[in-house]
Amino acid sequence: MADSIIAQITANRKAALAAITTAGGAYTFTPAAVEEQRITQDIDGRYPFILLSQEEADDEDEYNVASHVKQRYTVVYLDQDNDEKSLVSGVKTYPDEIFKHFRNVNADLIKAWMADRTCGGLAEYTRTLGFSQNVFNDNGMVYYASWVTFEVEALIDSSNPYLKG
Repeated sequence: MADSIIAQITANRKAALAAITTAGGAYTFTPAAVEEQRITQDIDGRYPFILLSQEEADDEDEYNVASHVKQRYTVVYLDQDNDEKSLVSGVKTYPDEIFKHFRNVNADLIKAWMADRTCGGLAEYTRTLGFSQNVFNDNGMVYYASWVTFEVEALIDSSNPYLKG
């Protein structure tokens, strides 16, 4: 049996994010991994990585035939930094350079996500809701996080979420 429409959209978006690469100069970074949200993260040094988090969906039933489902996703880019890596990657630990890098990362995430606004023909529209970034310290390890929130609206059969509405 095929996956539900929302599961298919999520797989489509994960594939779009996994296609980010610096090859050909299309993007400013290449993720080491793209993961869907899970209870525990075991990244094992695979930085930078992208975490795809599916949030609660809004379901607007229309005439009991089809529902306009608005599914929100948060895409988180997470990287770990130390003095050795800073020297290798060329990203300085100065805040202006870090946040310039993050603005480019957010732009890359938006570019990759919005390249196919219909999510392979499964969605009616896709839009960016917002983005931000932060730096935090966890027991001496510095982490950089950047995230973008998207909304995907799909018309789904209200009696069978495996079918488009």
